[in-house]
Amino acid sequence: MLSATTVQMLEELAERSHLAYSEGGCIYTYTEAARQAHSLFPRKWGEPATMSLTALERTRLAIVIRETLGEYACSEANADSMVFSNDLLQQLQSDLEFTDIVLVLDDHDGYCWGATIHMKRETDNRYFSLYLWGSID
Repeated sequence: MLSATTVQMLEELAERSHLAYSEGGCIYTYTEAARQAHSLFPRKWGEPATMSLTALERTRLAIVIRETLGEYACSEANADSMVFSNDLLQQLQSDLEFTDIVLVLDDHDGYCWGATIHMKRETDNRYFSLYLWGSID
């Protein structure tokens, strides 16, 4: 379950996004599924676990965050988006104690963007995902 701190981070992100995009902005969806990681996690069971995203994946998530905060169609992360991205990932790890993580980016269609953070905890086969999606309208 997400802590109040994590929910507050996500709510503040959504609010800041809606201020930047008066007709759009960011929404998020959190999913938690008991005993379903083996079927919902986008990597095959038994493949080596990755407890953290690579530097490139963290940068890609930070770009999504930067777009969400009003810098639409940017191609690089900035210091603020990297800090938010890293803080969010640290908070998710603290809340969920996941043992594997994967980032999947949505196709950027010119009006919207998004990313899904898939996580699993092998000890109880629990699956988690956090979907961030934003649009300019």
